[in-house]
Amino acid sequence: MVTPEQGTAAALDLARQAAKLLDGVGDRAGAMRLRQAAAMIRHDAGFPARDAVKVPLSLMKMALALFDRDGHRTSDAAIHLQAAIDRARGARPLGPRDEIDPDLIAAFLSELPAQPPN
Repeated sequence: MVTPEQGTAAALDLARQAAKLLDGVGDRAGAMRLRQAAAMIRHDAGFPARDAVKVPLSLMKMALALFDRDGHRTSDAAIHLQAAIDRARGARPLGPRDEIDPDLIAAFLSELPAQPPN
């Protein structure tokens, strides 16, 4: 019997392999979107599901992915949407003396392709 954690780990491994294949055929944008989806799944695996925010949070993530896909990831709307997602998850904004966890930075950077998309 496969546990939910094992299933998630297997799916993330497949996503990682698929992103490498997409990179190999030159579909860097597709690979990046797949890596973004995998990062959201990985993050959500450690996030306790709260039914009251589950559907709205999923819809906000889909909208943010559309902003990213269309090249508007730094638009005011995308920035406010990301802030709303963070608040729904219970994250607090970084303060002036806060530091980002180096392991989190390393995990994020490991998902980026070696070369930026054209």
